[in-house]
Amino acid sequence: MKISQTNLKQKQEQQDNQNAGFTLIEVMVAVAIIGILVALAVSQYQDYITRSRVVEGMNLSSSAKLAVTEAFASRGAVQMDEATSGAFTFAPTRSVKLIEVGPSGVITIDYQISVAPEGKNTLHLVPTNEPDENLPKPLNLSKPEGLIWAGGWSCRSTKTNLLPQLQPAECRIAK
Repeated sequence: MKISQTNLKQKQEQQDNQNAGFTLIEVMVAVAIIGILVALAVSQYQDYITRSRVVEGMNLSSSAKLAVTEAFASRGAVQMDEATSGAFTFAPTRSVKLIEVGPSGVITIDYQISVAPEGKNTLHLVPTNEPDENLPKPLNLSKPEGLIWAGGWSCRSTKTNLLPQLQPAECRIAK
């Protein structure tokens, strides 16, 4: 009876030892699942970083918006590129190549190719009295005929060619 109890304990210990680790298949499945999750996370992270760089350009354009608003308030309808020259300065960054004011008051933000491919890297901020409309009517601040502007801006413009997935949600034109 003593021998059978000892044999039984030894067999039970052997079974416990065999079930103590993972099999190669289990480890490979776990590594494959982790690999898939990492691949998805990296692409989402890159999109997030790119969208934050687009927002950086919009934030940097605030001084240009202020310059246009002040020029219109003090001088009325004039060529805004001339009226704002020297009123704001811009130095290119790692994400933003150029911010400039057009004659009509439209602010153009060009992004570096590290943010968006050349030819698909421009966002326009337009002066408008309808900033919340899906496709607001841009105002030409250089033409005086009965122009009244409440100081509103919109980043929804048909001239924008920045890839839609890179645009902030408030800049996308709904179809």
